[in-house]
Amino acid sequence: MKCYWSLRPESSNTDHQIAIAVEVKDDWREMIEQSATYARAQWRGAAHRAFSLVIGVHHKENKLRFLIFHSGGLTASQPLSLKDETGKLLIQKILFSIYSWQSPEDAGFPSFTDGCSFHLGNDKDTSLEWKVEEIYHHALSVRGRQTWVARSAITTNNEVADDNHLTADWRPATENTVGHGSKSKGAPQNATKGDNINSALGHLAIHPGTKQNLDNPSSEPLVEDAEPIYQRRYHQHGCEFIQHRILFPKLGGGPKRGEKCTIKLSNPSKAKRTLEAEVYTASCRAFGTPSPLLAFEAVTKDGSTLSNAIFLPSPNDTQKSANLLGLTHGTLQAGAAERRSFCGIMSSDEGQSLEECDTPWDLSVCLLHGMLGWLSYYQAGYLHRDVSIGNILKLKEPASREAFRVSTDKILAPLTELADTQPYKDLQTSADTLKSQIQKIRDWGESEGSVEAQDRKAILTDCDMAAEVIGYFSKGHDGSISGTPAFMSTEARYAFEGGRAYVQSPIDDMESFYWTAVWATLNNTKSLSTTKQEEKWKRWLATSNNDRRAVTQEIDKLAFLDLPERECSPFLAVMAPMLHKWWELLKNMNVKWTRAWKPVEAGPPLPKELLFHKFAYEVVPMYVELLEGEKKGLQAFSQPDVAA
Repeated sequence: MKCYWSLRPESSNTDHQIAIAVEVKDDWREMIEQSATYARAQWRGAAHRAFSLVIGVHHKENKLRFLIFHSGGLTASQPLSLKDETGKLLIQKILFSIYSWQSPEDAGFPSFTDGCSFHLGNDKDTSLEWKVEEIYHHALSVRGRQTWVARSAITTNNEVADDNHLTADWRPATENTVGHGSKSKGAPQNATKGDNINSALGHLAIHPGTKQNLDNPSSEPLVEDAEPIYQRRYHQHGCEFIQHRILFPKLGGGPKRGEKCTIKLSNPSKAKRTLEAEVYTASCRAFGTPSPLLAFEAVTKDGSTLSNAIFLPSPNDTQKSANLLGLTHGTLQAGAAERRSFCGIMSSDEGQSLEECDTPWDLSVCLLHGMLGWLSYYQAGYLHRDVSIGNILKLKEPASREAFRVSTDKILAPLTELADTQPYKDLQTSADTLKSQIQKIRDWGESEGSVEAQDRKAILTDCDMAAEVIGYFSKGHDGSISGTPAFMSTEARYAFEGGRAYVQSPIDDMESFYWTAVWATLNNTKSLSTTKQEEKWKRWLATSNNDRRAVTQEIDKLAFLDLPERECSPFLAVMAPMLHKWWELLKNMNVKWTRAWKPVEAGPPLPKELLFHKFAYEVVPMYVELLEGEKKGLQAFSQPDVAA
């Protein structure tokens, strides 16, 4: 077998071979696990394919299965005998159906993209087109959202106006269907493990490689710049013009010709496919949040939703839905079928990882702006639940935005009957404290002549795991956990690793900011020197909860030493005291939360919801006060001289 990242030089025409991976073993379970690695590899080479096909052969039983991996997991044929006539006939029929594929869409490749260019619209004159310039993130998985994020350039010759472009075709769909005619209500639901178990190193799933000439994929790499990752063309059939289902066209002014934008494509579950667009619409481009332009759900040439529904049994077929593989025990036990569709969101922000921050103060302010984005979502009615290094982006250029505003109107409107209670009064006090702190933040920027108060340095993105906080408990929370394990709070991660239900609160999200800060500090790209122990701590962050806790203990030891005595990178040496104090504050806040939560846990929904709001407005002022006290130390940073 030979593997290629792109078309070979002799593959210049539009006819390509169909290569299918085959795995031969004497155990179905081991075979499926190995076949999944082949499926992941196929998605690595072609990120937007609808499925990956692997043939599994059980050489002892002389039986064969066709294994179709997709965003909802795995759909498999029954074991087909390689000996009897019926089995051989069925195998031949399936193979002949594969031989009949005539287009990229037949082979699972969306017809509106070739992997490098994308078309959104009915025809060449009115379509929106964009071209991939750099891939930021690709989360490989054989069951999950398979999130892919890239910087792109709008290449269409027509500008998209606010309200009058493409007239009726660009109206939001009022009644979308995803597979088997089931109507989606679009209500946020709690994520399942299968939806959220991404590698702790998911944001590093793609490593730097060589730049490729997109107009000639078979050409030699351009060696003068080896950093960015570029998409390869899947085929040379050209992109077809398809009008996708526009979910929320008024997220912003709309994409315009020549504009650089960020494209996020993923496969959210049926119930969550509109969630992220709803969160962005509700938060209204508030401080610390992205600048979205457009959200859409992709469709095929015949107008049906581009989803994995064709690989799943009907909702009424409960037996097949519960046990797709015929395996009923162990790690491969099949659950209910996950219906997912292919969706995209475009925004005008260009960001980079917090690992790129220039100084400890730069990182600390970026984290603050991310927190204000988190609170902007919360004030709009949503708890983020997935704070991580990949979801807080440092903007390449500070972006002007209306200054952050403290507003409790929306979240407190349903709780007026509790206005005389102490938690309600405490919340108002915390909100007033934060209002006064906003002026301090403004003064920080103006006194240093750097960033104005209304300029965002960072944004919190990726809201597809958010949950509505208004009515959070009235709707029946099932205790499912969301997030990336390396950045989950300690208690949430213990529950996740133990398979226990857990109610994620604002305290959990704030601890995720802390773990993001630790990660960004240890992985800072501007550090000119790191120690072997720091390399070890990096690995610990991505392994078990206990190993990650050990990292905080090591940082605590550094914090108690004088600066010259801290044997670590200069970046960590300056950050250590702040990280130590922050961790102590979080521990105290967790104790306070536990004491407040226990009396209301088994009670009615509204007091629990009020407690969420109260702590949401306490944790951000806590961080602002910490920065105010540590500001001088964080700014006392300089890289060591490097010998010539």
